[in-house]
Amino acid sequence: MIGLLFREVSGLATGDGLYSVYSFLNIIYACIGSLTWMFVFPYFKFPIKRWAYGFFAVNILCVLWGTIGISRHVTIGYKHTAEFWVEQALFMASSSALRSHNRVLYATLLPRGSEAQFFGLEITLDLATGWINSLVSATIQNRTHNLRFPMLPALLLMVVAISLYFAVDVEKGIKDAEKEMD
Repeated sequence: MIGLLFREVSGLATGDGLYSVYSFLNIIYACIGSLTWMFVFPYFKFPIKRWAYGFFAVNILCVLWGTIGISRHVTIGYKHTAEFWVEQALFMASSSALRSHNRVLYATLLPRGSEAQFFGLEITLDLATGWINSLVSATIQNRTHNLRFPMLPALLLMVVAISLYFAVDVEKGIKDAEKEMD
């Protein structure tokens, strides 16, 4: 979604060198985000949920910034190429770190002896539902002719996800995971 918007705002085609650099930097920033989190995690004694709140805050800010640009009367909100470079560094690094964080948290909440089943379930659900975001985004964009409108459901889902984090008792879940499933 953001890549298409970047091409639209910057006037680039998929074969342009600048777009290739932009696409490659997505991977670099994602790797940097996960590796940085894995490196600094042991040095900061934050509760595990606080890390998620920080990563979600950055993600929500990036998506919210794009929704601001829905209005034609506003001059910001991914309407300038420079905004995309900042968003890319922040969003890719924090969302990649959040994915790493979620896998770590998920692993700590799994019942002992059932890890393979639950990771298999996670991968299956990811593959089974991975197409939904593209379908919803494409449908919204086709109806509105604005690449910023699909950011609204993404923003809503992020707010729902962070709300669910507030409701989860991680310490109790870790203690419960000590027991084997029947």
